Amino acid sequence: MTKTASMTWLDMQGLQARKFTMNELAMRNIILPEHLLTNDHGMADSNNVLRRIHLQKVLVESGTENGFPFPIGVRISGFPQQEFSVSGDSYSFIIPGNTAITETQSIFESHGDEKLQHTWEAEYAKWNMENLDTLMAMNVPESDVMLVHLDHPVLQMLEKRPEVFGVNTSIFSASSTPNWKHVQKAAFESASKWIKKEILSRSSKTFDMSQLTLTLSKIDGTKWTDLTPSCFEKMDFDNVEDLDTLNEVKSMYANVLMQKPHTISIKIGFRYRI
Repeated sequence: MTKTASMTWLDMQGLQARKFTMNELAMRNIILPEHLLTNDHGMADSNNVLRRIHLQKVLVESGTENGFPFPIGVRISGFPQQEFSVSGDSYSFIIPGNTAITETQSIFESHGDEKLQHTWEAEYAKWNMENLDTLMAMNVPESDVMLVHLDHPVLQMLEKRPEVFGVNTSIFSASSTPNWKHVQKAAFESASKWIKKEILSRSSKTFDMSQLTLTLSKIDGTKWTDLTPSCFEKMDFDNVEDLDTLNEVKSMYANVLMQKPHTISIKIGFRYRI
């Protein structure tokens, strides 16, 4: 499945112009397959699907070009920043000044056992690393017991294969909560830790793709109107005979740079599965 979205950048004048955000409606149309967009039931499920996309790669694609005479750092929110400036600031990727990307480059990869993830999703799609301890599981006040729903993966695995977790636990039901069972807190925590380590951390990692925000900045932290020495690399010095002439030529060259329109084009590719 291939889908394309285009973005238009405005003049780089102030903080708001340095940030571009694609809202949930746009991301739904870009990321999701047609069958989740064409019926009411699909639309209802799409919000949950968007927040748990199995992202495998983020790519900077051919056609990305920085027309500014200085390097620009790009941050994609929600993903690790793996390139750094000399000051230690981190970015998703940095494009040198006056540079065009001619070959697609991978800037992020998430590896995992897809077969393991499919098996988990088939039975326990609601649970992930972030909510395994809290979704349909709660502490019983002033006790060492947790109340856990019958569908919860920790409860089901404790009942089926308690020896895997190396714990002895008593699990019992109460007539007042027929869809829930009482589990010792220590046993629940031990089983949860094992599931996170042996299953969830080894399967594909999910990302929230309900919104996409890109932020641009100069990697030296200066204003967009400040010109660094590298901006003058193409200046003609042949007719410069003294310092006064140099300053005059440099001033004229800087004025031309400031008046000249500069553009940046960014093409981001996502390789994912739902």
